This record gives sequence, C-alpha cells and structure tokens, in this order.
Amino acid sequence: ISFENQIIEYNEGHIKGVFDVSAIQITSGKVAVFFTDITEKRKAFDKLEKSELKFKSLFELANDSIFIMDHEIFIDCNEKTLEIFGCKKEDIIGKPPYEFSPEMQPDGKDSKIKALEKITAAFSGIPQRFEWKHKKFNGELFDAEVSLNRIKLGDDILIQAIVRDITERKRTEEQILMLAHALKSIYESVCITDMVDNIIFVNNSFCNSFGYSNEEIIGKHISVLRSERNSDNILNQILPETLKGGWSGEIISKRKNGTEFPSSVSTSVIRNDDGKPVALITAVLDITDRKLAENELRNSKRMLQLILDNIPQRIFWKDVDSKFLGCNKNFVKDAGFSSPLAIVGSTDYDMPWKRSEAEFYRSIDSEVMQNDKPIYHLVEPQTHLDGEIAWLETNKIPLHDELGNVVGILGTYEDITERKKSEEALKESEERFRSLIDNMIEAALIIDWNGEIIFANNSAAQLVGLDNPNQGIGKKVFDFLHPDFITHVLNALAKARQSS
Repeated sequence: ISFENQIIEYNEGHIKGVFDVSAIQITSGKVAVFFTDITEKRKAFDKLEKSELKFKSLFELANDSIFIMDHEIFIDCNEKTLEIFGCKKEDIIGKPPYEFSPEMQPDGKDSKIKALEKITAAFSGIPQRFEWKHKKFNGELFDAEVSLNRIKLGDDILIQAIVRDITERKRTEEQILMLAHALKSIYESVCITDMVDNIIFVNNSFCNSFGYSNEEIIGKHISVLRSERNSDNILNQILPETLKGGWSGEIISKRKNGTEFPSSVSTSVIRNDDGKPVALITAVLDITDRKLAENELRNSKRMLQLILDNIPQRIFWKDVDSKFLGCNKNFVKDAGFSSPLAIVGSTDYDMPWKRSEAEFYRSIDSEVMQNDKPIYHLVEPQTHLDGEIAWLETNKIPLHDELGNVVGILGTYEDITERKKSEEALKESEERFRSLIDNMIEAALIIDWNGEIIFANNSAAQLVGLDNPNQGIGKKVFDFLHPDFITHVLNALAKARQSS
C-alpha cells in the first residue's frame, strides 16, 4: 500500500494546519507515513491566487486600455483595448504598438523609431508618460495618453502599457486654446478675476488700454482699474450683481499712469461643468470717442432746437401715419400744447383746429408722401385755441431714410393773416376805385410813357366809339386823337417824364 502528496487539513487539539501526506508500506502490517506541514505555503498560495484574481479583475474591468508587452510585442490585453481599437484579440496579440500608429507622429517623428525609444527607456526602469497618436483597426486616428512601466511576472521582465483615449479632452483643450487666443485678440479689454476680484488673466487689448504689462497686473485687485470719482453706490453694485448673473453700465476707468477715461463695462460669471461659479469675467470698452460724439450731437441738437425756436415760421415733422414727431415752440403756441415733447405722438385731430381742417391737412400729407413730391405756398385756414381763424402759407416736403424711402414729411408755415387782410383791403379799395372811375361822366385814361393805354373807363370808351373799355387796352392813345393834337400830347408826355 502506498500514496503520496495527499493534501489534508487537520484541526484537532493542539495540531492544526495543512499537511502534505505520503505513505508507504514497509512490511506486512507496517506503514511509514510522512507529514509535511505546508500551512504557510498554502497561505502564500491562496494569497497569490487571490492577488492574481484581483489583478485579473482590475485588468479586465479597467476603463483604460491595458497591454502587456514583451519588449516591443503585445502578449496580452484587456477588453477595453479591444473596444478602443475596434478589433479582436487575435488582431493585436503578437504585434508591435507602431502597427497601430500612423507612419509619423504630430511632432514629425517616425512612429516606429519614437515608440522603440519609449519602450527601451521603460525597460531600463524609467517610467514613460506621453501623448500619442494611435490608429484604430479600421484606420481611424485618435489621441491617446500612454504610460509605460516595467513589471516583473515570475522571472520575466515585461512592460505594462496603459492607453487612455483623450480625443475629447484634446478637442476641449483646443477649443479652450482657441477661445484664449480669441480673448487675446478681440478689441475689447477683457480680464478674468477670481471670486474676490483678484485679476488672474488679461488680454492684449487690456494691456494696451490700461498701460500694464501682464506680469504687473496679474494678482492685483480689480479696484486699481477704477477711478475714485466713481460713485460708491455704483461700484458696490458690480460684484453682487455679477454673482447674480451679470452687470453692465458705464464707469470711469483708470490707467497705470493715473489718466482716466469713460468706459462701458459688462461682467458675468464663469461656471464649471457642475454649474459652480469659479471666476468672473469683465469686458471693458473705452468710450471716450463715443462720449465726445454724443456731446457734439447733443450740442448740435441743442443749437438746432435753438434755431428752430427763434425763427418766426412754424416748423413740424410727422411720420408716415401723420403723427407728430416734433416741432418748434411757435408751432406749440398755435397748437396750445405746453412743450414740443408734449406734442410727440399726437395727430391733427388732437389739435384745436376744426375737424375739416385736420382732414384737409392730412390729405395734403398723404399726397406729398404718396407722390414723393413737395407742395409749396399752399394757402389754408387754421382755427386757433381761442377760436380765431388764421391764414397760413404752408410748405410740405417728403422726408427720406438712407435708402431713399419716404418716412414722413417736414412742414413749415407762416401766419399770413395780416397780409391776407391787407390784400383783401387793397382789393376792396381797388374795386371801389374802379367802380368810382367807371361811373364818372368824364373820360379817364391811364397811359404809360410811350402812350400805351393801360386803363380806360366807360366814358372814355364811349367817347371814342368803343363798346367796352377793354377794347382799348394795349393800344396807343394816338390812334384815337386828331392829328393836330398828337404833337401836343407827345410834348406833354416828354415834359412829364423829364420832371419825374
């Protein structure tokens, strides 16, 4: 009877452990039994088995690609490798890493030569960590971060390679870099501060506008850029409003040399992927030129209004719906309003003049705008607030935008009531004079220096046998005189002309 290398676990009394047992029959009825205590060896084996299981689990469940390399050849890989490279295990095992790389790396170096340099360094005990352009099984390229470390498995010295796909990270980094270049290149001055307004970034325009170098301003508080002449009320609003979402307004900014300039400022919060505020961004635009232009425009408008308010004519302007957009003070008086601003948005129907007058004014507005032609010297009545009727001589011209489209009308008028009354009185006087002359018994003529008849009454016409005085108008008076009197009349005319 014999057996050998049987493993038994024994636990009784003072004896406990794992034993390797062998037995052999020496003679009839006698057996030699050999016990070898392998408890520690068994523990070591179990520990190794657990360690290998743990390593295998980590190896297979890792979220990165893991290779085991014998020199430059892949001898094992995990499942993530197959996923990242889009292949089967047999497509990778037995091949070198440069077969899964383009011919050249982005730095212009040959992939094979560069890979062997990295592997050699790792074998010598120098861990390697670098970025690499890899190639999937289908030829698609991707960016990776690679680490190479020497490991010992049993008596073998191998390389463990961990490959992480960083394509998305690289794309994000490129976008951030592009944005950084954009920030440095834009016209507006941009600075980024931490959450307590200490400056951590400025762009080129900022340095040019404020006179600081990048090194001089980084780390300083943003308050060094703001004039003491700013209202505390405004400055105290900026940070709280920025943290709420943003602030915009105008303040006085200060350069390194102490000079100040008006600026338009806008701020906002920079948040991380979790939505947590991590920094503040401020954009500053020097508006000195704009302020000067605004002041010039304001002064020009003031001067224009001063001119409009001090000329005797009434001036107004309307939009395409005949709504008033503005006027001068003389027009305000006629309309019974308190100021030019009070009239904006109203129509002729809101004025004290009669409805028929308002409708007539608006019809002329429409005619001018539709035909795109002005109307000059239009005489029309206007009823004032006190009920008095005034006579106006009106001009209306179309207004155009920069494209030539009609956008309204400009109107001017002059009160000609007194002139109208004088003309009517003169006309009435002339009619009375004509009636008086026409009914005289004596013949009456008016002639020019050449003897041409320019007026004759009824008696004069009857005297020379004409049916109507108008028949003699334009004829020479000598045509109706006896020849003996022509010379006498000519001499009288010459004498009268000489004396005048």
